[in-house]
Amino acid sequence: MSNKISNCAEWIVSQFTSEIPGTELYAGLAPENLCHPFVVYDIITDSATMDTCTNYSEYVVQFKVFDTEQNLSVIYSIMGDIRDAFDNVKIVGINYTIEESQYNNSYMVRDAENQGWMGIVEYIIFMH
Repeated sequence: MSNKISNCAEWIVSQFTSEIPGTELYAGLAPENLCHPFVVYDIITDSATMDTCTNYSEYVVQFKVFDTEQNLSVIYSIMGDIRDAFDNVKIVGINYTIEESQYNNSYMVRDAENQGWMGIVEYIIFMH
């Protein structure tokens, strides 16, 4: 994992845990037999898109909210918490700067494996 992607992942975890306490967050893949609800995030771009004019890297981050309840209010609530925590955030870190965290998309899909639902929220992270 490159330093920039590692910094981006570190920032995601820090931002999530400070703004959405009490909701479990996992990178890439969650362990089996977890209590629901929980969130998995992926940095889904293979490599950063570099904009040579502004000198930033662009990453697409996807948050997946899992719950086995048929009542979707918990998933929608956590999706809203993610939006509140990540919309238009600008941060200067030690080795990086988050220039902007921009909402991209969100939707719901049936999670047949867990007999429940999965809410997906996507962001584009612009990072120096």
